[in-house]
Amino acid sequence: GADITQATLRGGDFHTGTGRYAVGKIDVDGRALTYATRHDTLSAPSSLPNEAFRRSRQWLWADYAVPEGLSADYLALTGLRMTVDSLVTDADGLSLRLSQLAFAAHGGLRVTGAEGSVRMDSRGIRVPQLTLRLPESTLTARADIPYAALDSAARGTMDVRLSSAIRRSDLAALLTGYVTPDDLAALPDDGMTLGVRVTGNMAHLAIEEGTLAVPRCLTLTVGGSGTDLMDDARRTLDLRLEVNVADGTRLTRFAGMEGTVSVPSASRLKGRLTARATAYAADLMLSAAGGSMTTRLKADMQTEQYAATATARALPLGRLLPGSGLSPFSGSVKVAGRGFDPTALASRLMAEADIERL
Repeated sequence: GADITQATLRGGDFHTGTGRYAVGKIDVDGRALTYATRHDTLSAPSSLPNEAFRRSRQWLWADYAVPEGLSADYLALTGLRMTVDSLVTDADGLSLRLSQLAFAAHGGLRVTGAEGSVRMDSRGIRVPQLTLRLPESTLTARADIPYAALDSAARGTMDVRLSSAIRRSDLAALLTGYVTPDDLAALPDDGMTLGVRVTGNMAHLAIEEGTLAVPRCLTLTVGGSGTDLMDDARRTLDLRLEVNVADGTRLTRFAGMEGTVSVPSASRLKGRLTARATAYAADLMLSAAGGSMTTRLKADMQTEQYAATATARALPLGRLLPGSGLSPFSGSVKVAGRGFDPTALASRLMAEADIERL
């Protein structure tokens, strides 16, 4: 259903013979736009006038429940304004240049502006720059994705860059309907920033820049590469990550772990994750409240063999596990075995512990 106040099209150029259609400018000013679909019924919806689309939450199907948040199956926009500076579609693809977009979605999300351009054709998708503005946030994307870069032959190279600075109110609107009210209440007051750049193809893909920062809470950085991602027998992966915790109290509240786990402020986790075909490994080092722990994990998904070693030096268990009464731990633990199902007859497990202090 749609309630469009005014729609203007300028500079139209239509060639039915060649299949090329171009528009110089499109302006849309609409009060409401509603769309809904469902996948669990073959029955047709009722036919209702536009006013019913805008005013009723139980139109179309008698038992239809409107999703609480954003959904591909339901769209209800109000205050819709859009300006397209150019739109061209032909036998090769489609190109669009957007200069304005604003609306309020039914779940609380508001878009206050957008501009950018998109080109889609038989070779791929190109987005020189696309910016989306929310009341207190900005999201920017740039992408050049040849379809050939996504197949196993890897004949092209992609370059995708995303960056955003999302404030708490806009983040809550995006997540409404997907997380609990308690989780929404625990969102960080200062929101978060995200930046990532991915280049390459399925033969060699690299994360050159990956950062997630929650002000006064934590910073996560990740980078690395993978090769032969479409080939289970030859796939490799090499990722490095680092997590720095500024305020552990904020982190445990945001993660819903208050009272169960405590993360000391100024804690750090550094690690490297690798994969070779079906074999995976992780090397991690945790530093917290003057103590540390290094961990080495290995597992083969095909043979179901695994091994883990952990060495701790004055690891503050009492601070990490509130109420446990445990003192700082120094020592090492080794585990090795085979079989991911412990109840299987062929499963084996061996463990060894060397406790220096507890």
